Amino acid sequence: PQAKQIMASLQAHIAEHLGFSYRKQIEEKLGAPLPAPNKPLPEDMEVQLSRLVAEAGKQLTEANKKQAAQQQAQKQQQDPIIQMKQAELQIKQAEEQRKAANDQADQQVKQAELQMKQQKIMIDAKMASEQINIDKAELAIDAKRQGVRDATAKRVEDNKVDLEVARMMQTQQTQTPKKES
Repeated sequence: PQAKQIMASLQAHIAEHLGFSYRKQIEEKLGAPLPAPNKPLPEDMEVQLSRLVAEAGKQLTEANKKQAAQQQAQKQQQDPIIQMKQAELQIKQAEEQRKAANDQADQQVKQAELQMKQQKIMIDAKMASEQINIDKAELAIDAKRQGVRDATAKRVEDNKVDLEVARMMQTQQTQTPKKES
């Protein structure tokens, strides 16, 4: 039956301790002690003190929010589901990096193949040009050989004709003295 009264007293006592703790934190933020709780203050000092306490209260509230957020983040890091999601994210990032590295390597291979093809085309063109020059030189040599053969054949033919003419003349000369005699 007295549980409600005990609970209310307990909550009041806890609130009083929280108030003292908050007061102590405000004093630490201000760097000076606050006057006693029920002591009367001059009005101008009370206004200045209320401004300082309000500013210190804002700073304390911000610090508490940051601390709470940090604790929440630490809790989440300890949560196995969040750890699994972070691990999955790391795996995905690693996969993306691997894919990017593969793509870059493929691009380098394609670039090297293209350069090799261009070099082969240039070498083939140079070889074709050299072969054309060789063929021209061979044709010129063949033409000279043919010209020499033709000239030789003509000389041989001319020599045969000259020999035939000389035989005929000799035959005539040998036959002409017989007729005269």
